[in-house]
Amino acid sequence: MAQLWNIGYGSGGVGIATIGLQINASYGENVGNLLDYVLTNNNSPAVVQAVNLASGNNTFTTTTCPALATAGGVAIVPPLTSGATLSLKGITADTGIAINGAVPTVLTFANGAPPSQFVLTSNGTVNGVLLVFF
Repeated sequence: MAQLWNIGYGSGGVGIATIGLQINASYGENVGNLLDYVLTNNNSPAVVQAVNLASGNNTFTTTTCPALATAGGVAIVPPLTSGATLSLKGITADTGIAINGAVPTVLTFANGAPPSQFVLTSNGTVNGVLLVFF
């Protein structure tokens, strides 16, 4: 059984974003730390947006915030009690991929260049989703 124990974020200084990931797993009698990793982006401050998802497509445009122009990724952090079904899409017409509606999802962007937009589709209202750009 693998479990995501911690996602932390912070600004390591002016214009420096960091996000830490830690995954521990237990299998049989073995328990171990599989991943303890810190992603650092020296060109981007950490930007946290609290959003509420409506039922259907929810489009997020990264080009409207200058601080996001150099974001290296985003952590999508829904409330742990959410029972929503979520899909991540590039555009509203995409089929998308299903993501867990109650567990954080971390995406990294190729070459530190965020897409101009991404879409989260929900089967219901979800309040208090955090988008942590780093």
